Amino acid sequence: MNRLHSVIVSLLLVLGSQTAQAKSTDMQQPILIDAESQFLDLKTGLAVFTDKVYINQGTIRLFANKVDAKRIQQVKEGEGQQYEFIDAIGTPVTFELILDDGQKVNGKALKLHYDVANGLLKLNDDAVVEHQGGSRVESNTITYNITKEQVFAGRSTTTLPPQSSPKK
Repeated sequence: MNRLHSVIVSLLLVLGSQTAQAKSTDMQQPILIDAESQFLDLKTGLAVFTDKVYINQGTIRLFANKVDAKRIQQVKEGEGQQYEFIDAIGTPVTFELILDDGQKVNGKALKLHYDVANGLLKLNDDAVVEHQGGSRVESNTITYNITKEQVFAGRSTTTLPPQSSPKK
């Protein structure tokens, strides 16, 4: 889950066109997952959280109707939990975080898929990412390649705030 949050932060910072970084202490915080119900298959490593799913780590928050997380079976000692994929479904899935400078970043989509093996984060169906500074990206699909640090959005609408003119 730590990597998911790192990816979300990276995606939001790229799309938000800001140079600030997410709260530096977020990744050292424990992850809290709260849901109405949970199912865990110990043989396959699949965890399913349903109904009012809330994930919190530091200032990072994710809300969804359902979250599936598949753990890798062979984890090296000392590396903690590792995942093959994490899927979140919602009406919509929403996430928010606070940057070190105090500004908020929000995003939403009906589906969020993180393919850990290939380093891809995909926001599907009515994807929107907004930065408190005023920038906003809307698309049906927004994909972020973590390894290559590339963002691809299908047909999209981007709103950038006006540049502040220097005072004379």
